[in-house]
Amino acid sequence: MPPLERLSLLLALIQRLEDTLDRETSVIRQMRLKQLSELQAEKTALVEAYERELRQMRQRPDVLGALPIEAREVLEGAIRRLQGRIQANVGALGAARQVVEGVVRHLGESVVALSARGYGKAPAPAGHVIPVTFSQRI
Repeated sequence: MPPLERLSLLLALIQRLEDTLDRETSVIRQMRLKQLSELQAEKTALVEAYERELRQMRQRPDVLGALPIEAREVLEGAIRRLQGRIQANVGALGAARQVVEGVVRHLGESVVALSARGYGKAPAPAGHVIPVTFSQRI
């Protein structure tokens, strides 16, 4: 594949990955977690394709060297933007994880506290019952 075509492919992958990261970050911030798995599958496929293309470029430095300096600067800028988006996405994922772990911890503590107070258990008998019979004769 000619160097400019390879660059075009890599830039297109970067753009699609940026869009996916932005959507995923938005979904996380809005806590619409049902949509998250679909985006993560798309993100995984794009990351794998991006890494493959980047690896191939690194294995063939002549491809990158054949590009005009302006094209290399465009690639460098795109990679830097992508890294910024990745950091924002990782931050959003970390924050969401902390929220979910906090909710789970709070629920667990609540269950323990309620169990200690007897919530959810059969009520304890109010007193001790003793069978008694009385004679009705006087």
